[in-house]
Amino acid sequence: MKEHAFYVGREGREVFWNIPLPVADAERATRLHLAGMWLIFVASAALIAWFVARMAAAIRSRDRELAAAREEAGRPTRFVRVPGGDHRSIQHDDELQDLSVRFLLRALA
Repeated sequence: MKEHAFYVGREGREVFWNIPLPVADAERATRLHLAGMWLIFVASAALIAWFVARMAAAIRSRDRELAAAREEAGRPTRFVRVPGGDHRSIQHDDELQDLSVRFLLRALA
């Protein structure tokens, strides 16, 4: 954290106490400055485009995996038969709930 404060302070000092560089040809310096700005803009745009393309590819890949997982989840591969009937009887019968939990614990152990 101290390093960040040092660098911010050092760059902030340049705003108030700067030493202009001696330039023999101001027009050439201006052209070089503008060319450098253009080059940095192009490099930044290319970097952003590359990042967005990678993110889009990652999202498409994730969507394909999710679609495959949804399709796989839609096809049951194993059934667990709960003794005593359908979900309504399990929901309201304490003895059946206890029996079902013990059954599942034995099945998962």
